[in-house]
Amino acid sequence: MKVEQALTLINDGIVYRPGYTITAEDHTARYGNSIKVGIYCPTVDSGTRDSEEWKQGYPTVVADPGARAEFTLTVDDCADEFAVLRKLLLLITRVEQHEAREFLRFKGSGRAPFHPHTSDGIRRWGQPELDFTYGLA
Repeated sequence: MKVEQALTLINDGIVYRPGYTITAEDHTARYGNSIKVGIYCPTVDSGTRDSEEWKQGYPTVVADPGARAEFTLTVDDCADEFAVLRKLLLLITRVEQHEAREFLRFKGSGRAPFHPHTSDGIRRWGQPELDFTYGLA
């Protein structure tokens, strides 16, 4: 698929969950036949691994447009719009997984065993290459 087609598809042709914003821009100057995808989602501040935020019901909302991540996505190997959307959905699930790891906690201590912003959580999850490249475009 051509970059221009992928940009139109993502910027003008899809929607996702309420509150989410997904953008795409030409990224060929940096990486040939690629786009930069921005994914912004509403969330609250999970705090750190041992934070007290969870006891208070996560009162701090992450400023609009919410949590953000940017990724480079190649599109020249995509035969059609479904191939682009499949790649996009895989990026969205990375964002969803990242957020889920921040909020999964033990009831008694509030400890987040897989928190993606701590070395212990990254090590326990076992995919540091994803955490260290998360959202970098």
